[in-house]
Amino acid sequence: MRPPGPPASVFKLLALCFGIIAAGLSGAAGLAGCGSAASGLDGGLNLGNSSGVTTVPGKPADYTGFLANHGGRVVILKSARLLSLKGFRPPRLVRVGIETSRAIVADGLGWPPGGYDHRLASFGGYQVLAGRRAQILYGVVAPSTGEYGDAGIQLTVVAGGSTVTVNVLSAAGTCVKRSLDINCPDRFYNRIQNVSRVPGGGVDAVVGPAVR
Repeated sequence: MRPPGPPASVFKLLALCFGIIAAGLSGAAGLAGCGSAASGLDGGLNLGNSSGVTTVPGKPADYTGFLANHGGRVVILKSARLLSLKGFRPPRLVRVGIETSRAIVADGLGWPPGGYDHRLASFGGYQVLAGRRAQILYGVVAPSTGEYGDAGIQLTVVAGGSTVTVNVLSAAGTCVKRSLDINCPDRFYNRIQNVSRVPGGGVDAVVGPAVR
C-alpha cells in the first residue's frame, strides 16, 4: 500500500522536531506540531515522512502516528481530531486505536490492516507511561473518488493533571478510486511527501469532530 521509494526512519527526524521548537515557530505548524515542551510530549517522530493508501469511497484507510512521552508522568489519551494537510482536501477521521505489538502498520486497509499480526487496544483512556512511546493507528474515510491528504492527528491528553493538546505528525495521502485495482499516480504521493517536509509537517488546521 505504501508508495514506491526507500523506507524512511521515524527516528532520525527527532532532531528536526526539536529544531523547529528551538527556532521559535508558533501556531499549529510550529510548536504544537512537535508536542508540548511543558508536558514533555513529542508527536514529531514521523516529521518529514509520508505514507499512502489507495481505497474506494466509504472504505477507511489506516495510518500510524507516534507519541513519545519524555516527561516524568503518565499521560492519558482522551480524544483525537484530524489535522488537514496544506493544499489537499481532508478526509474524515472515523476511528483510532493503539498498536500494541512491536511491528508498525504504517499504512493499510482493515482494522487492523490485513497481513499483520497486530493487536489493538482502545484509544480512550490508554496510558502512555513515562519514557515510553505509543503507536497510534487512525483511520480516515472519504465519500467520493479523488485525492485526499492529512497531516496526522491532534490529541487531547491529560498530563500531570492538566488537559493539553499535541499534534502527532503523520502525513498521509488517501487516494480514492472506483476500484482497488486502479493505481494512484506517483505524482500524488510525491506531492504528499513534499508537503510533509515543510516546517511543521504541512499542518493546515484542525478539522472535524473528536474521535475517542
